[in-house]
Formats: sequence, structure tokens, C-alpha cells
Amino acid sequence: MFEIRSARVIQVIETKADRGPAREVTQYWDLDGKLLAEVDPIDRLKMEDIEESIEPYLGK
Repeated sequence: MFEIRSARVIQVIETKADRGPAREVTQYWDLDGKLLAEVDPIDRLKMEDIEESIEPYLGK
């Protein structure tokens, strides 16, 4: 498990928590408690690796 460090209500509930020793995960929930989305930096790093590896094929 991980400890939630902050939370705020916008149109959704946003929570931020440490996951592992080196990254912070942001989650978005509706007002009924349903998880809507999660932003995990490790996923972003994986996506950047994928994008970098396919750039030659995209004509960039």
C-alpha cells in the first residue's frame, strides 16, 4: 500500500501518493469514490521510450 499525501476536490477528487521510493502517483476519483484515472510517472517514462523508438517510422 501507499500513503496519500494530499487530496483536493475539483470536479473530481485528486489524490497524490508516494509509490515506491522515487515516484509520486496522482489518482482522480469521482465524488462517489470510483477511480477514474491514475497518473504514474513510470508509465510516462515507458511511453517516452516507446515514442522515441518509433520516431524514425513517423517521419519526425
